[in-house]
Amino acid sequence: MNLLHFLPSAFFGGPEKQILQSAITLRARHGHDSKFFVMLRKGQSPSENGFLEKLRQQHFVYSLLETRIHYDFFSSRVLLKRAIKELTPDVLLSYGYKANILSATLGKGLPRVAVLHGWTASDLKVQFFEWLERALLGRFDSVVVISRAQQRQLQEQGVHDVRCIPNAFEVSGLPAPLATDAIRSRLGLASNGILVGTVGRLSTEKGHRYLIEAFVPISTNEPQAYLILVGEGPLEAALRAQAHELGIADRVKFAGFQPEGGRWIGGLDLFVLPSLREAFPIVMLEAFAYRTPMVGTRVGDVPELVQDGRTGWLVAPGDAAALTAAIRDALASPEKCRAQADRAHALLLDSYQTSSQGVLWNELLARLR
Repeated sequence: MNLLHFLPSAFFGGPEKQILQSAITLRARHGHDSKFFVMLRKGQSPSENGFLEKLRQQHFVYSLLETRIHYDFFSSRVLLKRAIKELTPDVLLSYGYKANILSATLGKGLPRVAVLHGWTASDLKVQFFEWLERALLGRFDSVVVISRAQQRQLQEQGVHDVRCIPNAFEVSGLPAPLATDAIRSRLGLASNGILVGTVGRLSTEKGHRYLIEAFVPISTNEPQAYLILVGEGPLEAALRAQAHELGIADRVKFAGFQPEGGRWIGGLDLFVLPSLREAFPIVMLEAFAYRTPMVGTRVGDVPELVQDGRTGWLVAPGDAAALTAAIRDALASPEKCRAQADRAHALLLDSYQTSSQGVLWNELLARLR
């Protein structure tokens, strides 16, 4: 089958990694050809977009949706219809609320699949568009989500044919982790510094403020411990101010956006996911792949993988005291960390490889023939 993937993209992040990975698997294992129609961030040059570079490396055909103003709905709809006519796909797969809303307005005929990677509700504008997206899901032939929690939620809302195809991570060909000493050197830390960190956008739903609060007692008891925040986002200034007000600005290091954030996870002594909302985060699988011990919060499908006491530490979201206790236990228990990280790695290999993901996608596409 000929597939057209329609999505907005600013960089090569978690969703883009999954989309590209599934396209590669579907082509290699099941004979499906993929083309891409990509909305760039306003003002971004194609040469600045890491996702497009990855598409070129994998020899995928792509075209760009470019309009004069940001998210010009009417012009974008015309350009989408033109791309469909030129690329003649058998199925249209759209990702994220911008693409899904546009795809939902098309007439019947071409099978359409809406793919949801989760909702952030980061501000009122996003909340409105995510509400509108959910209201239009009934127009699609199928809806794909990445977490069972999402699947249950949409089924309870009456959305038909909701399928869960979890994120996957290919361990073969895994890039070498960024060495712990290299991270220390880049950030100007002592050679014996203990690295506790997280990777993700600096936005409300990621829960960074609770992690910074939780780190205050850690910094007192562990004078060589540092908190590493990899990512950028609208809350950076507020988070820096919080660290300063709590007296730990010298112990909290902002590494900024890193194009290969997963490699940073591999160089940490402990990875923490303090999120308030998640569906099925890729960074969790990356921690498992690199055997980095992990503390996570009880949101989305995280509890299915981070099994408390077995594959990591699991705490309630928004509970700084619980985060502190889990981090303390992990730093004090290197043997427990190694055992849990090994079990997490085994779980990844057993249930979340790209071959399994490709089978689920192929079953869905076969039904749409």
